[in-house]
Amino acid sequence: MRLKYWQVISVLLGVVLSASLYAHGYQYLIQVHSALVLNERGELSALEQVWHYDPTTTQLLIEGAGLNTTSSDTDLTALKEQLVQDLTDLAYFTELRFNGVIAPRERVQDSSLTLSQGRLVLTLKQPLSPALKLKGELVIDMADPTGVGIPYHGQPNQVLLPAALQSRCQVSIERRQSITDLENFEHGKPAEWVKINCAE
Repeated sequence: MRLKYWQVISVLLGVVLSASLYAHGYQYLIQVHSALVLNERGELSALEQVWHYDPTTTQLLIEGAGLNTTSSDTDLTALKEQLVQDLTDLAYFTELRFNGVIAPRERVQDSSLTLSQGRLVLTLKQPLSPALKLKGELVIDMADPTGVGIPYHGQPNQVLLPAALQSRCQVSIERRQSITDLENFEHGKPAEWVKINCAE
């Protein structure tokens, strides 16, 4: 019997984790692109991310929503709203640390969901409150606390710095686990830490 779309989403995002899927070690990859957003004072005011779901998870999500790979962006609206709602409860799989201290964020207000080359692409803009004057180290630590999703950037070029930061900030990736060895991947732990070090 086909699951209703909210049941599929709940399974995949961990709101309701299916015992059978967990027992079979189901995990899915999310390729992430991040961009730092500055306000008019040059402070970090938001983190904008683009998530590319893998083809298998995309198929499960769109079929569960009664859609298909030719569905329009308008058709995807209800699915996007459910995804964002569920991810809000999971802190968008993201923790930001600035000089070792967790940087508070507000709820996502700007988001979109599209289909591109058979993959769902979710865009989230996470506002920071308060904004940060970047001097020191900013860490983007991403992990699904349920251990089902595995978000990763992979390479430093998947993190976009605005022009005002490019001369004084450096991006590096500290790998924590291998995404090519899912059998031994530790559930709920990050695959990597993205580190952005900024001089004065």
